[in-house]
Amino acid sequence: MRKLSIGLDELEPSRGARGLPRRVVAIALAVLSAPFLYEGVLICVGNWKTAMGASSNVRTPFLDVSVGVLERIRGEFAGLILPTFQHIPWQPSHVLVVATIAMTVSMLMLRR
Repeated sequence: MRKLSIGLDELEPSRGARGLPRRVVAIALAVLSAPFLYEGVLICVGNWKTAMGASSNVRTPFLDVSVGVLERIRGEFAGLILPTFQHIPWQPSHVLVVATIAMTVSMLMLRR
């Protein structure tokens, strides 16, 4: 009895269903990063014009809003975390010993 060979197209699943999430993520990242890239290019061009002697005023509303949101998030986390560490009596001898041990363990982990 003769054995039939299986073609490669029968072994591989269709790429349409598997590639769709990757395309959606790629498009979403492109859309979300486009304003950052555009305003970054504006800043570079403005710096170049300033270096050449021409005055330039670059408006970056998207970056300004992003930095404001990040500062607000940082402030919220700092308000939650910093009071915990401000009431601990830090002794330099203890901190240096812990830091030395942590660095030694890290170096040993990197060697392997």
